[in-house]
Amino acid sequence: MSLKDKTLILIEKGDWIFDLIGPLFKGGLTKRIGNEICNRQFPMMEITLQSYGVAPHAFKALPRSGRFLNMEEATLDQRDALLRLSKSIFPQAAPVSLSPWRKEQVQNAEGFIEQYATQTRQHLEKWISSYLLINNVSFRSASSPHAFGCIFFGENMDRLDYKHLAVSIVHEMAHQELFLFNVLDRLVQENADFSLVHAPFQGIVRPPIGRLHSLYALFRMVEFEKQSGLPHERHQQLIFDTIDSFQDFELTNFGRRLVQTIKARTEVEQNHRRVVCLG
Repeated sequence: MSLKDKTLILIEKGDWIFDLIGPLFKGGLTKRIGNEICNRQFPMMEITLQSYGVAPHAFKALPRSGRFLNMEEATLDQRDALLRLSKSIFPQAAPVSLSPWRKEQVQNAEGFIEQYATQTRQHLEKWISSYLLINNVSFRSASSPHAFGCIFFGENMDRLDYKHLAVSIVHEMAHQELFLFNVLDRLVQENADFSLVHAPFQGIVRPPIGRLHSLYALFRMVEFEKQSGLPHERHQQLIFDTIDSFQDFELTNFGRRLVQTIKARTEVEQNHRRVVCLG
């Protein structure tokens, strides 16, 4: 059975693919920058920063307290790398450490995930190495393929209670997970990279890969919202609306199979809950 087939089977069951594809991704990045950093304890964030040229190859592990990056203890080179990374996400961004109150909110969110989604919490523990706050941005949370394993928070995280902050963390885990699919194959046809269509979740036009990220994040959010008893109906409808936004020529065969698997999984869960409610 191919790795593509295995990933789709995992998704069909509602499982994550981190443990299947993550080691391949890490191995490829390590080979690119030199096997001298193959220390198993070296975080994926630092490996990707070096692999994509955001940080020099001699870059040392960033200072952390648990998963919280500590900007006060960072060296000048580390600060420069994190500033470049932040500005690649948003031009006016400035990286800072999370305050004690925000750290407590994140820890409460992690506890909420652990309470209702043990497998998700295990993958969070294993594959998400870093949290960092970015000032001067409009988003509540974000991810970057150049910093795999890092979840960025914006000051608007303060608008969320810990339960919805947990949903936001799962949302970002989904983006991180979708980065791994590129290890296997393209999801979008090359001639469709810049095909702009309305994206229901954001309410703006986005290219196919942007809509795929929206779809995948919604899929993981809905899975978690159902597990934890949070309202999920709006996000579930957005899954189907986003699927309808794709045009035939935009996705590769693998991309179409991924979308079909997400749709089938969501429909099965939807029908199961209807049966339970009727019962």
